[in-house]
Amino acid sequence: MLDKDRIQGSDFERYDKSELWSIHELYFKNIGLKAWSSGALPFAGVTSYSETQKKVLLLVENLKQLGYENHNKPIKVLEIGAGSGEFAKNFIYALENFCHSLDLNFHERLEYYVTDYAETTIDEVRKHKKLKKFPNIKYFQFDVLMDTESSSLRDFFGEFQCICSTYLLDQLPNRVIAKSGNKYYEKYIKLCIEEDFRNNEEIRKKVLKSNKWIKKIKKKFDFRELDLEDSIPKLDFDALEKCFRVNKDESTVIYSYGALEAVKNSMKLLSEDGLLIFSDFNAASRPGVDVYEPCYYGNSLAQPVNFSFLYNYFAENQKIILFEDPIKPLHTMIMCHHSYKSQLMLGASYEKIFKQNIAVRVIFRLLVELKFSIYILLLVSVLYAAYYILSEAAKLPLY
Repeated sequence: MLDKDRIQGSDFERYDKSELWSIHELYFKNIGLKAWSSGALPFAGVTSYSETQKKVLLLVENLKQLGYENHNKPIKVLEIGAGSGEFAKNFIYALENFCHSLDLNFHERLEYYVTDYAETTIDEVRKHKKLKKFPNIKYFQFDVLMDTESSSLRDFFGEFQCICSTYLLDQLPNRVIAKSGNKYYEKYIKLCIEEDFRNNEEIRKKVLKSNKWIKKIKKKFDFRELDLEDSIPKLDFDALEKCFRVNKDESTVIYSYGALEAVKNSMKLLSEDGLLIFSDFNAASRPGVDVYEPCYYGNSLAQPVNFSFLYNYFAENQKIILFEDPIKPLHTMIMCHHSYKSQLMLGASYEKIFKQNIAVRVIFRLLVELKFSIYILLLVSVLYAAYYILSEAAKLPLY
């Protein structure tokens, strides 16, 4: 429940501990499927059939490599943050299509687990006709940030051959850290809520009915010095420190500690021959001291994910691949269990997409450079024209 007095009288608070996040959580806990059906939350780009089938083909290739076609072991797939259920629907359709074309029975052995943080969303997607036709779906309310041993999936340790998530990591708590010289600073925020709000129920109505009200709240930002090594665990610090720009005196990164915790908890549920496939949009480090203003969808926050930080954290101890889409601002992180015995590959689907789009990417970069050159040419032309006009004007006789 939101603390109205705390909101209106609050001083600056650490970004991830601010009331901004209370509003964000209230929205997701209560809005249900309306967030997607109203168009408030983007999902088509990462839950479309074409995007989903990349992950399905990657899973099928992995299962074949591990010899799953030679036995009848169940194939368990966990989706974390299922939202509207669109990804689940397309995943099952794509798996059926691939299996029919390759004469496999993986789709017949599939157990698909639909989970979401919000019980409201799970109840509504369970009742929705979109997924009712699939008898092999199980539903769980699951908070990926909760201690896995006390969660609803505590009986499924090491059982999933695939764990998928799209646009989840960007919704999780994070901190914004800037480096200037040899010192570190952290983003703090203060909200200025209108005085005419009398109780939590009025705030609740705004959160659930007024689209992007959270964006309209007046905010003030501040950066405060901190001892990064004392305030962040050493392993996290070592991975995060590498993300700052070495050729800049000042740069800012996102400390995606919520995403890191989600991945750690997910790994406990992954089988030794399983794949973890998370897609989201990336946060490159930025020059200077940057507040990293989040995207606002509905009344939720979406902060780019520092995939470089996640890669740095895991790369030394286990196999991990980052796929950057050449066109979309989208990263897909593919990981396996510590005990994974086969080679971890990008997969034919992602390799094909990258090769098809690499030419387009080169052309896009060229156009960007040409556009910049055109701006310089126009500026020079304007300055020359101005100089010419003034020079000619100076030659005119005075009367």
